[in-house]
Amino acid sequence: MSELIQDGTIQRYLRKTLTVYEERRNHLCSLLQSELLDVINFSVPEGGMTVWTEFNKSINLKKLAKQAYNKGLYISDGEIHKYPTYNENGIRLGFASSSLDSLSKSVEILRALI
Repeated sequence: MSELIQDGTIQRYLRKTLTVYEERRNHLCSLLQSELLDVINFSVPEGGMTVWTEFNKSINLKKLAKQAYNKGLYISDGEIHKYPTYNENGIRLGFASSSLDSLSKSVEILRALI
């Protein structure tokens, strides 16, 4: 481990991955802005690998999650994010492990279902 740190391997890897994740984050947020802004609210995260997305109350996330799954897209139904003092209609949309094409397809599926 010390060799990886000393020879700069870890630093090079981190620089590369940060660039890749930033590109994916920006791509997803751009798609959300252009395709779903009429039914969602979100902020571009400064860090992390997900975008917290609050859906319009008229959208049933359980139903949307089932329909999306049938189209090959897994999204949460939002239940895991509900607490007695917090009951928003929101989910986390991940981008870290997805290609730009798969992010585009995912938003396309959501747009079509909504």
